[in-house]
Amino acid sequence: MLIPPEKLQEILERTDIVALVSRFVELKRSGRAFKGLCPFHGERTPSFSVSPERRRFKCFGCGEGGDAIRFLMLREGLGFVEAARRLAGEAGILIETGEGDRLLREKLDVKKAHEIAARFYQQILWDERAGKPGRDHLARRGLSEAAARAFGLGYAPASWDALAREAERQGASELLLQAGLLARKEGGDGHRWDFFRGRLMIPIRGLDGAPVAFGGRTVEGDDSRKFVNSRESAAFRKGETLFALPDARDAIRRSGQALLVEGYFDAIALHQAGLCNAVAVCGTALGPAQIQLLRRLDAREVVLVLDGDEAGRRGVAHAAPPLFSSGMPARVAVLPAGVDPDEHVRAVGAAGFSALVAGAAGLTEHLIQDALPARSAATVEAKQAALEALRPLLAQIPEGLERSFFLTALAKALAVAEIDLRARLGEGPARAQPKAAPPPAPAPARAREPAGEPLRPADVLEESFLAACLLVDPSLAREAEAATLEDLSHPVLRAFAGELIQSALDGRPIATDEILDDLPEGLGAQLRAVARQAAALPADARRRVFAEKCGLRRARLAQREERQMQREIRALKARIDEARREGAAGAALSTLLAEHLELTREMQAHAAARRAPALGSHGRMETASGRLQPPRSAR
Repeated sequence: MLIPPEKLQEILERTDIVALVSRFVELKRSGRAFKGLCPFHGERTPSFSVSPERRRFKCFGCGEGGDAIRFLMLREGLGFVEAARRLAGEAGILIETGEGDRLLREKLDVKKAHEIAARFYQQILWDERAGKPGRDHLARRGLSEAAARAFGLGYAPASWDALAREAERQGASELLLQAGLLARKEGGDGHRWDFFRGRLMIPIRGLDGAPVAFGGRTVEGDDSRKFVNSRESAAFRKGETLFALPDARDAIRRSGQALLVEGYFDAIALHQAGLCNAVAVCGTALGPAQIQLLRRLDAREVVLVLDGDEAGRRGVAHAAPPLFSSGMPARVAVLPAGVDPDEHVRAVGAAGFSALVAGAAGLTEHLIQDALPARSAATVEAKQAALEALRPLLAQIPEGLERSFFLTALAKALAVAEIDLRARLGEGPARAQPKAAPPPAPAPARAREPAGEPLRPADVLEESFLAACLLVDPSLAREAEAATLEDLSHPVLRAFAGELIQSALDGRPIATDEILDDLPEGLGAQLRAVARQAAALPADARRRVFAEKCGLRRARLAQREERQMQREIRALKARIDEARREGAAGAALSTLLAEHLELTREMQAHAAARRAPALGSHGRMETASGRLQPPRSAR
């Protein structure tokens, strides 16, 4: 359910933005505004300003700005609706709920259930008798009471129903049952028992600091599972959560760096040692959503600090594809074999651990070194084995700068020409001089074609017009054609259009002047001028022209994809010819021919669909090029 605009306005009017920001930033009055150090990037000279009159904040260093809702979203990592509801609750504003709030209610219920359980587990841990097994385990790990309390650690007693009795006392049995903290036998007498028993309990908290799940480390009992996580819920997805992120947020913003470890205790030990930019995955490999979380906290680099064993090597291999795909710079700090970060920081201290991080190799260098330790001095057989070992990883790295850098570095390590390496991988024809034919290999997964030519001023002007149309008429965001704007070539305009679309879909108003002020000066001025032209058009004409220009962009994107398929077909044809000359086995040749036939059919179907006349979104006939014929008044 969208929050009505009048309610949003009431929330902003009744929220003291100076008081809100002061919870996190030390502000000092400067004329009619307040200034302080920006909480969103590291700085020594205050460039962060809060205007109580305009009820807005602005950082002139990193460019972040907006109203109280925007500030809370950035600071706490909340969605728009969740941030608005929190401020509404603080201001005593009632917002009626509807069916659209079901997911939000589920999240709030999960958080409430885990808050009840967290308080109970903490009481048990610090109880002189009941919590002794848990405290003894912490002492063996070298974790202090201060660190344990800072991370909200607790203890689940070995009893079958200790938490169940506490939940019943608080009238919250059903709440904890739905959250998976209690269990009940189907068709039984209704008796509930605890899901976690005899375990040291580690709360996994969202960016707002509220617990959304637990990691339980076995201490008592005969359960063979060393660690058990809470089940996933509306508030907890393993692949979208990072342990210790609320505690590491400020350190990551200051340093621009995140240390990524595998274990919860590894992260806690690093924080205890003063390395407070450490976070941990939640039992899964690093994924795109977690990288995006780090980006939102201004992380400019991720350092993988994984165990020095085979599991650690696999962790690097699994983390590499999303890191390369996201363009996030990454390095790998290699620990001694059989030693985890928790043990290493206790052995060498914060200074020694920081030295290890400082000397970490780049992700590309580490992967190549791991596959081919002898580099160019390796035997031919070792180089071939290394290439085959890296092939699955290469298939997951999309076309672009990161892939090009990786292939250049790999070619250098193998002491081969990059063109020959690409030919071996099926990414281009081999050189003309005779050479031994490489064995047929599976074709790599197709990736989006990289941007070839630099943006022309005409391209920027056209993309500016599309973004300006959204600015003038937000309802265009709900048109099917608006999806085309997700592929704008200009990165700033692409992000700008994405923000406009999301704002329109969320039902939140956009402050036009504020959002344009945040753009680079030349681009902002151009958008203002183009927006005035778009606003001068009648609404129907503006909608028509918007649809037509989106159609043209869609056609150009289709043509680029078709050209990419043509290049792949030519490369595949060269491999087939080479395999035939070298007398390749029938099965291998049949595989290549089948791939060629499938790709050819796909390209033909793609071309036919592009050339076929189709009705545009307003009932007009598109031409073969995808161009919609506009009325003369709009040409």
